[in-house]
Amino acid sequence: MLCERFDRDFFVNKLIDNRESYLFPSCTDRESWEMVKGNPALRNLVEEIIETAKAMQGQPWPRLSASLFSEFMTNGNRTRYEAPYFQRRNNLGILVMAECLEDNGEHIEEIVNGIWAILSEPCWNVPAHGKYLEGDCLPDPDQVWVDLFAAVTGMTLSLSMMLLGTKLWQHSPALCKRVRQYLVERIIEPIEQHPEYHAWMRGFNNWTPWCASNIIGTALYVLEDKERIADLIMQLQKPTDNFIGTYGPDGGCDEGPGYWSVAGGKLFEQLEILNSVTGDGLAGVYNEPLLKNMGEYIAKVHLAGDWFMSPSDAHPRCSPRPALMYRFGERIGSRQLRQFALWFDSGKKTVIGTSYCGNLLLFTLESLFWLPGETNDSGFAHEAATVLSDLEILIARDGSEDGFILASKGGHNAENHNHNDVGVFEVFYNNAPVIIDIGVGTYTRQTFSPNRYGIWYISSIGHNVPLINGKEQLDGEEYKASNVNFETTSDKAAMSMDIGQAYPSECNLSSMLRNTTLYRPLKTVSIHDRATFTSQGNKLVMPIYFLMEPKVTGPDTAEIEVNGKTLLLDVNCQHSLSLEVEKITFDDDKLRKDWGECIYKLSLEIVTDGNAIAYDISLREK
Repeated sequence: MLCERFDRDFFVNKLIDNRESYLFPSCTDRESWEMVKGNPALRNLVEEIIETAKAMQGQPWPRLSASLFSEFMTNGNRTRYEAPYFQRRNNLGILVMAECLEDNGEHIEEIVNGIWAILSEPCWNVPAHGKYLEGDCLPDPDQVWVDLFAAVTGMTLSLSMMLLGTKLWQHSPALCKRVRQYLVERIIEPIEQHPEYHAWMRGFNNWTPWCASNIIGTALYVLEDKERIADLIMQLQKPTDNFIGTYGPDGGCDEGPGYWSVAGGKLFEQLEILNSVTGDGLAGVYNEPLLKNMGEYIAKVHLAGDWFMSPSDAHPRCSPRPALMYRFGERIGSRQLRQFALWFDSGKKTVIGTSYCGNLLLFTLESLFWLPGETNDSGFAHEAATVLSDLEILIARDGSEDGFILASKGGHNAENHNHNDVGVFEVFYNNAPVIIDIGVGTYTRQTFSPNRYGIWYISSIGHNVPLINGKEQLDGEEYKASNVNFETTSDKAAMSMDIGQAYPSECNLSSMLRNTTLYRPLKTVSIHDRATFTSQGNKLVMPIYFLMEPKVTGPDTAEIEVNGKTLLLDVNCQHSLSLEVEKITFDDDKLRKDWGECIYKLSLEIVTDGNAIAYDISLREK
């Protein structure tokens, strides 16, 4: 998409000369910053930035120690280093914006302290992304490479210099020279000289646009030679095209909604950066249908409140940034995405307690400059049924404000950030999750290790898919749904598939048919499963994960209380059936944040002497 449109000569000829502040106005542009201060919709955010910055004066900067860094290799923990690492970058961003807003020099000394602290770090990679010598727990200084957060660090420092360059050069030219030197040595040269260190340059997931957008943004600040900049852009544009090529025409992000902001969203930021420094030279690319679908995906997979569909490593509750969504919607001409951005915007923008993985400066600048002055709820209306045929996803609503929402998924078990979840489904009622997809907990060393599927909520046993003859689904692209079909009418929305191929041959499966249906007139969600086997005598255990406790009321029935209303669950099965409820208590902070202290699993155990098992599960209002 990009390489065929924009070659090296395009960038050499189109790059603007004055790139001091190419995306957001610098502190010297007082008219722009005074407009931000005077915007009633931004008053609370502006006040919070200034008050938070004032409270930082004279406070110690978060400490990063070798002991914290080494924990990833010694005990698998990555968050105890990442938390203060991200906080340093976020604190710098808050101080920089406060100085731009107040323009009184009050924050310069503390900004310099923050820059000094970041420059003093032995490397800008986080421990989970470090390059190590055999048996060592600290990073190898001879392998300087650009991971996600080194790239973010480069962009944060570059934005800080672009916004406050005049003041910082007046304060200490030596510091500013050192910033430029480090940005070249730690961000630019590793890409130019050692692309082989960077697997993300193959273009397979969010790492590519996330890194590329920040590296390009850094280069546009730190480099003056347009030909060198153009060479670097072209070096990164090819993997970006490869990343775009991993998407089907439906524009769906297989990493899930929680990654949209740093996948399709980062691609958009990359385009915005390049468009701004070429005098609107990339404007035509925003008309591409695929880019439009990539943007609108986030609105389509929203369920209710801050709940989104949660396949792969996506959290069920996520906060895609309204400013990013709105600007994206503007560029691609999507009323749907603009309306969703304004509807989703709570008006309670905040910088307190928000990690943003160290991206706070960039993300908050977007909130200050990319949203329209008035951001009232614009009455966004969800689609009655959304089909993402490439990702094999159906989301259906019964049409009432507080009724049923059904989400179901086919796919395969080698998706980015994959969970073994072929055939998984979720059900919401009265704007609350009822049957849930758990999502993911805190990332550790195990999460991205060969033992990834030893984590229960990543394996298929942690999803609403059956355990068949004691076997769960396997990981790999060949383990997938087949014969996937969708049916959407005014009365119903249904998705059918055969998920038998997701299981090992030891299950003795001929097929495992699953049909998920929302019947609107009956206000009923139905799951019909039929497994056929190559031998006699089989057992199937179907787990269903609930947020609320299901109360078993009979041999094949249960009730669930949801926001003061009662739902009835019926199982129609002609085989030996037993129901059992298990309470699952969390000790993981991320899971507790999403779900609270616990969830519940209702297990349907079905046994037959024959070569087939069939059952229907229905959920309806009492």
